[in-house]
Amino acid sequence: MRIGLDLTHCYQRNGGIQRYAIQLARALLEIDVQNQYVLFFRGDMREEFIGLNAEIYVSPIKHQVLCEQTWLFMAARRAHLDVFHLTGFGGPLAYSGKSVITICDMNQFLYSSTMKRSQKMYWGLLFPLSLRRRDRLITISANSQNDISRLLHVPSNNITVIPLAASSVFFEAPPEQALKQVAREYALPDHFFLAVGTLEPRKNHVRLLDAYANVVREHESVPPLVFAGRPGWLYEPVRQRIIDLNLTERVRFAGFVSDTDLSRIYRLAVALLYPSIYEGFGLPILEAMASGCPVLTSNVSSMPEVAGDAAHYVDPIDLNSLTSGIRTMLDRKYRAELVERGFRRVRQFSWQRTAEETLSVYKTLQHV
Repeated sequence: MRIGLDLTHCYQRNGGIQRYAIQLARALLEIDVQNQYVLFFRGDMREEFIGLNAEIYVSPIKHQVLCEQTWLFMAARRAHLDVFHLTGFGGPLAYSGKSVITICDMNQFLYSSTMKRSQKMYWGLLFPLSLRRRDRLITISANSQNDISRLLHVPSNNITVIPLAASSVFFEAPPEQALKQVAREYALPDHFFLAVGTLEPRKNHVRLLDAYANVVREHESVPPLVFAGRPGWLYEPVRQRIIDLNLTERVRFAGFVSDTDLSRIYRLAVALLYPSIYEGFGLPILEAMASGCPVLTSNVSSMPEVAGDAAHYVDPIDLNSLTSGIRTMLDRKYRAELVERGFRRVRQFSWQRTAEETLSVYKTLQHV
């Protein structure tokens, strides 16, 4: 088969969808030597794929929708694909070949009030039309499967659930010098809590700050809080709440962090605080576990099915629950117990498994 992978959305390096698409593409190229792969990029070609056995198409069109609906359509037709996998967005409406689409979550439908007008138009109009053109649908958690089925009226048995995994870099123990270097580069304190993810409302950072401030009032020695992630849509309330709570000396922003640096930051952190309101999967949970960082996360959405028994759970909407959870994570013995559980849990996921199960979906289209 000639298999096309749409990676035009991967010009950014910091979103969960992009991480999924890049890791999946690399894993497929590693495990599958029988089929031919065609990769479609927008802007600079990702260096991760230089030298790998794949055809590369690079769009000169920077605008996502224009690229998707014009260039990607024509490039995919020229490539004579047997299967086209749209890994992050709806894909060209006019493309009628056999195709698979991955929908990671229903954030765009559940939290549309936090989106720009252009984003609402895309997900509300173009995406549903494109979805009707696809032969198979993949998602990354049972929770997302239920949401997709309910909100888009797709029978759940038509949706294949294929979980994600932590990248291999998070399992690698770096030398002590590398840890010191990343601590200097990001001006990290000796001990700190870590929050990972784009600064946007569904990540629940404002309520996290409220809970953190509560614990600070009780225990002056509480570690500082470091945010790793780029500013997203409607992130300004996060910075304002820091000022309102007099936390400017305790809260720091690392900005976007590469996977290599992030793996080291996890190892330096006291714990990952990840009380998101909604996630399609929650990759930082597994990344932290692979890096030996204890995890606090939410008892809603996909997070429990990812973390299993290896995280401390809180109700992300209940300030008292979140405050109590942060307080509990100050217990060193308890954190060590979570680290051990995390090592066992994260080994249940692998990108090889993700790639193998995805390849099985492609093969079903040979007989359609």
